[in-house]
Amino acid sequence: MSRPPLPAAPPMDMALPSVRSVTPQSSDTASPRPPRPPRPGKHGRDPVEEAKRKNEAEEWRCRAYEHEDLADIRSRVDPFWRICSFVQQYKPGQQHVKKALEREHVLRLIHQHLEFYGLSKASKRLATEAGIHHDTQPLPEDESRLLFFLRNSIRRVDAIYDMTLEQHENTAPLEDLLCVMSLFEIEKEEEEMQNSTNDVNIWEEGSGDQYITFTDDPDSPEGEAKKKIIKAATLNKLVCKLTSDTGFDQSFVDMFLMTYKSFTTPDILLSKIIQRFQAPESAKEELGEKSIHLVQMRVSVVLKKWISLYVQDFESENVLSQLQMFISFLRSSDNKTSRSNAKLLQTAYQKASESSRQSKVRMFKTAAPAPKVNMHTIFQPKISIYDIDPEEVARQLSLADFEIYHTIRPSELLGQAWSKPKTKHKSPNVLKFISRFNNLSTWVATSIIKVPKVKARTKLMARMIKIAEHLRALNNFNGCMAILSGLNQASVHRLRWTRKELPPRSVQTLAELEETLSSNNAFKVYREVLASTNPPCIPYLGVYLTDLTFIDENPNNLNGLVNFFKRRLIYNVISRVQQYQDTFYNLQPVWQIQRLLLKLPTLDEDTMHRLSLKREPRKAERAEIE
Repeated sequence: MSRPPLPAAPPMDMALPSVRSVTPQSSDTASPRPPRPPRPGKHGRDPVEEAKRKNEAEEWRCRAYEHEDLADIRSRVDPFWRICSFVQQYKPGQQHVKKALEREHVLRLIHQHLEFYGLSKASKRLATEAGIHHDTQPLPEDESRLLFFLRNSIRRVDAIYDMTLEQHENTAPLEDLLCVMSLFEIEKEEEEMQNSTNDVNIWEEGSGDQYITFTDDPDSPEGEAKKKIIKAATLNKLVCKLTSDTGFDQSFVDMFLMTYKSFTTPDILLSKIIQRFQAPESAKEELGEKSIHLVQMRVSVVLKKWISLYVQDFESENVLSQLQMFISFLRSSDNKTSRSNAKLLQTAYQKASESSRQSKVRMFKTAAPAPKVNMHTIFQPKISIYDIDPEEVARQLSLADFEIYHTIRPSELLGQAWSKPKTKHKSPNVLKFISRFNNLSTWVATSIIKVPKVKARTKLMARMIKIAEHLRALNNFNGCMAILSGLNQASVHRLRWTRKELPPRSVQTLAELEETLSSNNAFKVYREVLASTNPPCIPYLGVYLTDLTFIDENPNNLNGLVNFFKRRLIYNVISRVQQYQDTFYNLQPVWQIQRLLLKLPTLDEDTMHRLSLKREPRKAERAEIE
């Protein structure tokens, strides 16, 4: 079969769009794209003529790709364009690798490639012009190193390309994968944190304001002398406070262990704690054996608490090996107390590890209330969420929400990790909870917009308000806020005739819920209600994320010292998130309803806006709409 001739080339001034953006079409279906609305032309060109030229170029390219040779070339070039597009958008690669890959390294790769394929003249010329050493002996490699690295790059890019440039909704999984593959650089702040390992031995550091500063405790009772607390300090001084021989400050230990990842790393902290245990002879002579013994006891207590609360911090091979070496050191000691502490730490680690792998057994003193379901319809294959009692919908929503909420770890809330592209992988459960909120909110708006007639739409809106009322009764403030957010989306809020026909009871309920969850005065009413709420409860996470964002505007360091007062503020917020995480809802899961709630259908914002205008056109009277 003869190949089709190449089509005539377009005029030289006709700019061809990127090869990457075109999909080959057959000759009977290929058609030019309609030109966009004319915009002011470049370099004085007529906009209409410019659009026409671009249209002709597009048509020419579609025909060109019908040719087998060009299609073959395109299939070979596509991986290169994918890499270029990927690099331009995400700029992957760790900084130390970029710095190490100097110009000479790249030239040597090219030189070896030319030698491997027997292009000796070209390789000699490259060596001469680039000023690199030319080895006349044949290289022992069995393949081109340059091709090896390029193939590896193409494989890595292909593994994630489908998640990148053309599917923006998959950004979060992409970032997770990039971090696993070490293709994202860590934040500059974290890089500095890991590099500043504080090489000064904990027993050799001096004293004075250059190492630690204090301030008044704002929580001191009125009428009493203000208690002094640490404002800023070096890591050494914070660890000394953590394991002080003059008194054990439980609240300080809790604050430190919850927030330390914002200013150091687990392996650095563990090395400092072990360093604190191993007091030199000079310290023993200065402080006395009794004080050193107390310090060592504090070290064991703090380590045990750290392991029990945050065993996931010891998942790293480096950190775990440090811990096991320290336990072995204690076990081989002549001191009976040290051997006892070794057993204590080993048992604590084993229990915490087993506990982290097992799901918690939920024990309740009373039986869960019977689900409000119709036994004749609940087992039908096409059950609808709109056929289920609103209270039962609220119950199942609360169970689904709590499953995510109780898994949020304190470290996920440090440094606004959930909001930064390169650190989102550190906050998987926070992001899952946010996604759950957004999905529920959009589902509410979508469900209402999809209903074509006013009366049916009003009935569904009233039903959503009823579900929100039951969520409030269950102390699920996050779910309640999600539904209110859906009702207040622009495409739903503008449906004035739908709102006007709401029953008075629904209008009153909606007003009460909006008053409780109003953002006025930094959610003042909501905070007061939450303070008097007993668990089980799911607080509105958005308030805490906002608080943490404001706190994070304060500097991490003050005059080179760790700003620990900032960490105290962070601890106060995160501890309120933790307050309700351990009390589960005593409700019976209904699998059929849970399955529906985990796959809520939604429309995008533009589609909802178009449908909203169709349901109730602007300035339309009631008689003009269905």
